Amino acid sequence: MPEELFLDRSIKKIESYFRWMGINIRSGDNNNKKDVFKIRCIYFINFVLLNTDVLGAIFWFRSGLEQGKTFTEVTYNAPCLTFSFLANFKMLSLIFYEKTVHELIAALQKLEIKHFLRQNCAEELKMLKDEKNFLHAVFKGSKIVNYASILTFGCSPLVLIASNYYKTGRMDYLLPLIVLYPFDVDNITVWPIIYVRQIWSVITAVIGVCATDYLFYTFCVYISTQFRLLGHSIERVVPNNGLSVRTRLNGNLRMKFVENLKWHQELIRAASLLEQIYTKSTLYNFVTSSVIICLTGFNVA
Repeated sequence: MPEELFLDRSIKKIESYFRWMGINIRSGDNNNKKDVFKIRCIYFINFVLLNTDVLGAIFWFRSGLEQGKTFTEVTYNAPCLTFSFLANFKMLSLIFYEKTVHELIAALQKLEIKHFLRQNCAEELKMLKDEKNFLHAVFKGSKIVNYASILTFGCSPLVLIASNYYKTGRMDYLLPLIVLYPFDVDNITVWPIIYVRQIWSVITAVIGVCATDYLFYTFCVYISTQFRLLGHSIERVVPNNGLSVRTRLNGNLRMKFVENLKWHQELIRAASLLEQIYTKSTLYNFVTSSVIICLTGFNVA
């Protein structure tokens, strides 16, 4: 048995994102009230910072309707606003099902420990390592895309400011998000603070969506891997040595059938826990993604 479970290695690669969001995906048995309070404070701060920008975007949208702006102008900020709502829903959903997440992680850890305690063949070990490597490759590819998106989103106003200043000689203080504030942001003393604050909100929203999806990928990969291992184990239960059916069902063979049956029941329970955690989140993900794609496509066209 390895010193560290493959599941724990995968969770460690994304655990920092959940600390940023103020969500604890590890078992809370060893966490005292002080630690839980600190984690919730981080979530509360991010929640306030993100949603004050969301509220400002809603006021800007209302102001645009009152001023008679075109549909294109009004909906320009709608994809970012919808994405922020999605991040809020996903983070709240994980907090609501936090104990279920702990339960699912413990169940998958138990299954992996049982797997290593069995007499495993090289094919099964290779199967588990290949799935783990594939998952980590998905993490790396997704992180590169997310970092590039945040960098582009954050730097584009600076590029536009420099371009406008070069063409017109006038300094226009642009921001990544179109938000209506109760004060004037076209001020060199205020603009940098608001700029950094909006970048923080963008990072929080991206992490809120992507981190929950990373955890979903992790659960799906390890549950599907356990099903593959179970299928491989069932194929090897009955030896092809010409023994009679009665002989095959005696002794160790009967124990293997019972063991595989219990293994399958544990996997069904794990899949049910996963469904409980992500059913609503996945539905909202599909709905908001459709809205974002339609609005973005409309604005681009």
